[in-house]
Amino acid sequence: MQINAQQFEKISIRGCVAYGICCLENALEHYNLRGEGWNFLLKKLWWYTELPAACDPTINNCLPLERWWALISELLPRRHENSGWKMQELRAQLYCDEDLPNSKELELLLESYKQTNKQINLLVEYVFNIGVSDLWAGIGETSPYTLMHLQNLINLMYEQQIPLPPIEPFKQYVFHKEGWDYDLHAFGEMFDGTQYSKFVKHTK
Repeated sequence: MQINAQQFEKISIRGCVAYGICCLENALEHYNLRGEGWNFLLKKLWWYTELPAACDPTINNCLPLERWWALISELLPRRHENSGWKMQELRAQLYCDEDLPNSKELELLLESYKQTNKQINLLVEYVFNIGVSDLWAGIGETSPYTLMHLQNLINLMYEQQIPLPPIEPFKQYVFHKEGWDYDLHAFGEMFDGTQYSKFVKHTK
């Protein structure tokens, strides 16, 4: 049976993002794309699985997951294609200076983007969309927009005949448990997603 997004209805948004990143890694393998720039981007993408969703009063009362949104939105391939990175603008949009990439990291990412193709660029966009589509929404029993972007990603994987990762490891990251407060509902419990990575070294 083919994998589809409806099978992820009871999997948390963090679990869906993790699955999407695993798909991206399979695609990088498929196209034989490697390098420190990709590793840097993947490390920042995997950060999503570890960030809490509760408001943090020490960071402008923002959701820590908004730090991921702010950073990744500036590192997407289309940002470089359209206008390049302007560090002053990037600094203004991020909540924490410590999140800022340094010039060497940006240079490595730029070199990796020179090797990329349309399919990889789309997959990066889809992973980003899976993570942020319901970041500021009131979420019910499912997250329809999350699933929509996940289905777009899965469709592209099938179109390009790139192997999909198994779903089973991600079923443990549930969408909701009785007794959870709003900050855990839908986003689910935090975990170190790099344990599933083929590129980023997992540290316990």
